[in-house]
Amino acid sequence: MISNYFKLAIRNLRRSKTFSLINIFGLAIGMTCCMLLLVYVNSELSFDKHHKAANDIYVVSSVAALKGEKEEWARLSSPYAAALKTEFPQIVQTARLWDNIIENKTLIKIEEPGKPMRALYETRGHQVDSTFFQMFDYQFVEGNAANAMEAPDNLVLTEELAEKFFGKEKAFGRTVRISGITGSDQLFKVTGVVKDETGRSHIDARFFVSINAGWVGNFLRTQQQNFSSNNMFYTYIRLQPGTDPKKVEANLKRFMDKHARKDLDIAGFDKQLNLIPLTKIHLYSGVKSIVSPNNSMTYIYIIISIAVFILLIACINFMNLSTARSVKRAAEVGIRKVMGAGRSGLVKQFLGESVFLAIIALLFSFIIALLLLPGFNQLTNKEFTAQNLLAPGTIGIGLLLAIFTGLIAGSYPAFYLSVFNPVKVLKGRFSNSISATALRKGLVVFQFVISIGLVLAAIIIQDQMNFLRNQPLGFDAEQQIVVPLRSSETSAAYPTIRNAFKTNSGVIAAEGTNFY
Repeated sequence: MISNYFKLAIRNLRRSKTFSLINIFGLAIGMTCCMLLLVYVNSELSFDKHHKAANDIYVVSSVAALKGEKEEWARLSSPYAAALKTEFPQIVQTARLWDNIIENKTLIKIEEPGKPMRALYETRGHQVDSTFFQMFDYQFVEGNAANAMEAPDNLVLTEELAEKFFGKEKAFGRTVRISGITGSDQLFKVTGVVKDETGRSHIDARFFVSINAGWVGNFLRTQQQNFSSNNMFYTYIRLQPGTDPKKVEANLKRFMDKHARKDLDIAGFDKQLNLIPLTKIHLYSGVKSIVSPNNSMTYIYIIISIAVFILLIACINFMNLSTARSVKRAAEVGIRKVMGAGRSGLVKQFLGESVFLAIIALLFSFIIALLLLPGFNQLTNKEFTAQNLLAPGTIGIGLLLAIFTGLIAGSYPAFYLSVFNPVKVLKGRFSNSISATALRKGLVVFQFVISIGLVLAAIIIQDQMNFLRNQPLGFDAEQQIVVPLRSSETSAAYPTIRNAFKTNSGVIAAEGTNFY
């Protein structure tokens, strides 16, 4: 029976080439948009879920009450990590992370015998505890996680950065000089090279340095630490498997009273601690940024809604075309009913044809999506590849989407065509009913409403983005140049550098600042 439906679908496809082409193309466009948005949504929802202990890892946030206002903040002062591990037996590991909030770029020098010195500015460098790579699962291609951060002069690079520094040669054991507050012009030894986690983790680092190095290391060694000030460390905890985080949270107030109450009273404010699950950090809207900027589930829901509306437009288009050509299929239905075909068999046939067309449209949608992938990456600022689009999970969801689309798009035409009276059809008295015509017009109106709504939303968003880009800043950004001074030599020579700029006839003014 199924093979018979398949043969009939092929025959109708050949007999009505123009109709089939329009239907397949319409469904393919709608499904292409859905597939691209599906890849994006899947990427956003999969952040940090690849870690083996992902369900047991949390970042500790604080809600501070200051001057009657409350604000959630994901940074804590340095003593919290050790105190939490001591106080709670359920916590098996802690790790702190400090991202360079003072300098947006780090000067790194590659000094090798017999080769010219190279100086590069790099971003996204983080300083971490020695336990960091024991808590998070990074893919080491050189070195290993067990001892990658044992010493203050240890350095872990991503593959991209290792190749940039040393080409195709092995990076393990090589040395680089790191300037600025990250490295204080000291030599660091490469103890590991890892796969880049950008797009998979909220920790979007390109290199890792020990938390005991540079300015931070000196600060931790020489400055008195307390539980109220210098909240600049992200503190991660890993619970024992099966531990209920709510039970740990319930005891955090007691922990604060025991360890932090004195310091908080002196500082004149209060705070409470919360646990944010690792797998929810990227889409957690309570804190604007945790290491990297967060997204929000609200935007995910909006994107899913857009995908559904686009697919709905394609389905309505399919329904309208199918019912519009119902007269041509009426004789076929009449003859099949006279020959003994039941209504259920006709419904199955027409639904089978719709699913068959949807699967063909799915194949075309993958081809179109691959062609549009570079532009989609530029639009979303992502780095999706054909591997993301052709992943087994994505193909599986796409196949389910095609079947669902075929059933939805073919449902009304199937039931509409299957109720034809064979006597009227064969006598030539068949005509579209008023209700069918009204429904088709209603679907067209609904289709236009969705389309116009999406177009208007796109225009408004575009206008908002243009407003943000063109809003006067109070200065001409194109006429101002920022020269970072990251090494100790250039920092010491700042007055000389500034005066040299001022004597240049093309320079109106030159001044310095710690932040910009």
